[in-house]
Amino acid sequence: MELTRKQLVKAAKEMNEVMGLDDPAIDTSLSEEKLKAQMTEAIGLINDEEDEFSEPTQAVITALIEAKAPAKAKKAKKEEPEEEPEEEEGDEEEEPEDEDEEEPAEDEDDNEEEDEPEKKEEDEDKPLPELVAGASKLSRLKEIVGEHDEFKKLRKKLGDFAGLEGTRKLKNAMFEALGVEPPKRVYTPKQPTRSLEAMAYKRAYSIIDTLSKYSGKKVQIENLVKEAAELFAEKAEKGVNIRETAWHFSTIGPALGRINAINLGEDEVSIPKTFKVSK
Repeated sequence: MELTRKQLVKAAKEMNEVMGLDDPAIDTSLSEEKLKAQMTEAIGLINDEEDEFSEPTQAVITALIEAKAPAKAKKAKKEEPEEEPEEEEGDEEEEPEDEDEEEPAEDEDDNEEEDEPEKKEEDEDKPLPELVAGASKLSRLKEIVGEHDEFKKLRKKLGDFAGLEGTRKLKNAMFEALGVEPPKRVYTPKQPTRSLEAMAYKRAYSIIDTLSKYSGKKVQIENLVKEAAELFAEKAEKGVNIRETAWHFSTIGPALGRINAINLGEDEVSIPKTFKVSK
């Protein structure tokens, strides 16, 4: 999927907000390639239980993940020739396993074929405007265009409807062809599940607060990061995410080291007695 800069920037801003990436945040002023690289790195920090994104942002995240997959596939292909002798030796043993693996796939196809007629039978009873409104996928909308002559004029233009905006644009064109106003989207604001204090507490604060706790002492970075992650989970009313906290510390730690606020070693950090957080 081709992503525009506008889509990337909008998704990056939402990721910063939802994931609490404030220090450092994804820099939306970067070039398109660098922005994609930074977003792809941040995707690895997503907490599936806590982080919820809007549909457009989730589509961008999925596109970036899929874009990364071909690169891994190319690497695997380059390594294949070296492994060929081992594969040849085990060919005879692996043959029965291949047969077993194919069986579930056949069952899944059968189930899909059984489900499709049922869905289409249900759709036949619906008025066209309702049928169009209920279709959530671009492929289904294109099927409806092909099945109903009311959309005859749109058939030659179906190639124009693609990408993230394709579904919305095709729906509007179909409602226009029917002479019907598109249904208005009712926005229901999400009720906050966390207190205002919890939402205001940032992951960077948990790192600074934990460093302050060890004022005048030395502490292993691994332990520091773990404690900071647990403190953030408690104060921000979120799940414990050590990996994301480690990512924040990888930037905050060296920055504090450069101004001699802390002495950062390879595995441990020494915090001066003067390091205190004002209340």
